[in-house]
Amino acid sequence: MVNTSPPWLKLNFDGVARSGSTGGGGIIRDNLGNLVLAYVGNFDSISSNMVEALALFWGLKLALGINAKILIIEVDSKLIIEATKGISGISWMINNVIKDIRSMIVWLEEFKIQHIYREGNVMVDSLAVTGLEIKGMRC
Repeated sequence: MVNTSPPWLKLNFDGVARSGSTGGGGIIRDNLGNLVLAYVGNFDSISSNMVEALALFWGLKLALGINAKILIIEVDSKLIIEATKGISGISWMINNVIKDIRSMIVWLEEFKIQHIYREGNVMVDSLAVTGLEIKGMRC
């Protein structure tokens, strides 16, 4: 069970693949819902599952960079949730990113990863679409 007393942070992220290009993005908010940071990135031509994994990787890296200790992660990809928890298998290419994600999670005191319906993830979906139009990563 995640301790929901302050100072927890929440990471929402998403990825999108369209016409041979992929973008991802996310937001980190504090326990009051205030924006801490947002990020977008273009991940070249890879699968939609890989871009979701990379969006989580970068969000987690940024959260650790601001000394997050308690993190609630929300995503609309059940595959990424199950892979992060070690519940289901995943392709070998994505598995390498998932291993990196798991190695970063150990630096958190507490974390929870949970599903959010696409309708609840609209803001980060917009960031992911923005990622299609840029080069590299932006915070």
